[in-house]
Amino acid sequence: MAVLIVYGSAPESYLCILDPIQNHALRLCLGAFRTSPSSSLCVQANEPPLYIRQRMLSIQYSLRLGSPPSNPAYNTVFSPKFKASFSSKPNQIPTLGIRIAPELEKIGFKRNTVSQLSVPATSSWLLRRPVIDFTLHSSDKADTPPEVFKVRFYELCDRFKNFYHICTDGFKMGHRVSAALCHKRGTLSVRLPGATSIFNAELHAVLLALDVVRRSKEKHFLLLSDSYSSLIVLGGSNFDQDSVYKYLKTYSTLTNSEKKQLYSAGSPVTWGSLETRELIGSKSCPVTSYISV
Repeated sequence: MAVLIVYGSAPESYLCILDPIQNHALRLCLGAFRTSPSSSLCVQANEPPLYIRQRMLSIQYSLRLGSPPSNPAYNTVFSPKFKASFSSKPNQIPTLGIRIAPELEKIGFKRNTVSQLSVPATSSWLLRRPVIDFTLHSSDKADTPPEVFKVRFYELCDRFKNFYHICTDGFKMGHRVSAALCHKRGTLSVRLPGATSIFNAELHAVLLALDVVRRSKEKHFLLLSDSYSSLIVLGGSNFDQDSVYKYLKTYSTLTNSEKKQLYSAGSPVTWGSLETRELIGSKSCPVTSYISV
């Protein structure tokens, strides 16, 4: 990121010096002719031109900076000074905050839609890790008939037949994002902000399931999710996502203090997804205050 800020404040004539280096590297990797257009090389190598990559890294840096307002560079980027001075001197390169403001406006960025990063009160290594069963993800869905997954799914349910089953799912269509869960005693759905990713929607659905677990009198639960990436994150050691830390903290409280037993399992088959997707895609789905990064 430090290199990004240095390059971003350099004149265009200096930045253009790097383009031939990228083009030469792409020609060596692809075995292309010297006369091959640089734009074609970027397309074939699936690599963006340097000026696009610089803009992308600038946007990513600003988005990450928007999470902790206590960062010393926060006000410098989101409340830049000397705008009038740089406007009257177009030959001078403005600061990062002034340069990135139009880019953030194009993508519809709003500071109030970013969850605030806070230092956890409990260290992450003191929290219990969930038990996750990836049996149903041992085969590739593209090469395995759906009937095979259904049989394995029923076998999984039979293994946990004395457990209370809760199915979770996330849904995204255009700017409509929802999270939902269903169990034998009812269903629950919430409408999320349109900028929420499907990954965060899946995580939010799992958090909703933990709320059901907390209010239930049952002691044994099986949480079913079709989001393989969400289960990987919940069972890993990356706590950058605030939702992951909330899940682990709630999971530790439920299993330690309230003596409840929870198992999570990946489910690539449609475990009644018709009802769930109709629920989370409904226009009457209520809006929640959940905010995603």
